[in-house]
Amino acid sequence: MYTGEPLPTDKESVFWLSVLEIPPLNKEKQSQLQMAFRSRIKIFYRPSGLAGNANLAGQSITWKKVKGGVEGTNPTPYYVSLANIAEDPAGKSSIGDGGMIAPGGKTFFPLKKSPSTIYPSYINDYGGIKPTPQPVN
Repeated sequence: MYTGEPLPTDKESVFWLSVLEIPPLNKEKQSQLQMAFRSRIKIFYRPSGLAGNANLAGQSITWKKVKGGVEGTNPTPYYVSLANIAEDPAGKSSIGDGGMIAPGGKTFFPLKKSPSTIYPSYINDYGGIKPTPQPVN
């Protein structure tokens, strides 16, 4: 809910639009199939003049081993969205469902193993997904 506060000018802001689509009921038909759709859409506000490139922000994430998983630190002014995190380059052994790391923030991702390299798949501005090998310190 927007409270009237000004948005930050030094980093991105994210908003969620939730839409529920329910078709009208046709009382004349006895048998019919009805489907309802629920959509959640991320909307980013990106102030002009931010340093760096949003599509390369994922490469700036640093990963650190912590108890029970890894922690990703985002030093950029951009939100970094992840489709998933995998233990192998083919992405067959997925160890996380993805998520987001806020600008200047840290996010914990639970892992069962303690790999020295992970393969996070970052989502760019165009919806493309790029697995990028990154070391875990």
